[in-house]
Amino acid sequence: MAADPDADLIKRAQRGDIIARNELLRKYKPMLSRMTMAYIRAPVPSAAIQGESMKIFMTALDRYNPRQNVLFKTFLETQLRGLYRYVNANKNVARVPEHRILQIRRFQQAKGLLFATKDREPTNDELADHLGWSGQQVQMMDTALSRKDLSVTQAAESGIADPATFYNRMGETFEFMYFQMTPEEKLVYDYSLGAHGKQKLKSVAAISRATKIPTDRIYSIKRRLAKNVMTVV
Repeated sequence: MAADPDADLIKRAQRGDIIARNELLRKYKPMLSRMTMAYIRAPVPSAAIQGESMKIFMTALDRYNPRQNVLFKTFLETQLRGLYRYVNANKNVARVPEHRILQIRRFQQAKGLLFATKDREPTNDELADHLGWSGQQVQMMDTALSRKDLSVTQAAESGIADPATFYNRMGETFEFMYFQMTPEEKLVYDYSLGAHGKQKLKSVAAISRATKIPTDRIYSIKRRLAKNVMTVV
């Protein structure tokens, strides 16, 4: 068998090289999209299927062994065929209506952006004002999302995290974005998450002291990262 053209990237990625992993993800994202599109009419939320395909990609990358004389592309495609098992196992779960998904995304994005701005979880009144919703609508959405139902799964699989643990739960997604960040964004990310050898700092003031970046710029960076993560998956 000819040498795998991805051999070097795979070797580096398996050793923990984030840039190499990002390069592989970017190369194979069209394949992931094509395989998930095969289930566009399945009675399972598309974002959940996309999330599962991402998990399969990560698992395939970890498990791939070039000594098996199979190209990584072939190995990954074979693993992605297993999506049908996921769809079949979840086909009896009712689909969340598309308008409901949009509401959930808008609500969770608002929480993330307000959290990044205020450095704390926003109140329902602040959310209502930001969204132009009534206090009752905000309360109903918050209550619905607090239940362990499909709405929560949908939000999680779509890459939307609860603001109180925003950077922790979005860690893996941000890692895919990391190599595209500016040096300042990387510092804010690292100290917010406690990544890449940096101490995790809870307050913007502490991050400012550690990085010498003004607090207003840190808030701006956090808002920008919160917005960008919505487009990754």
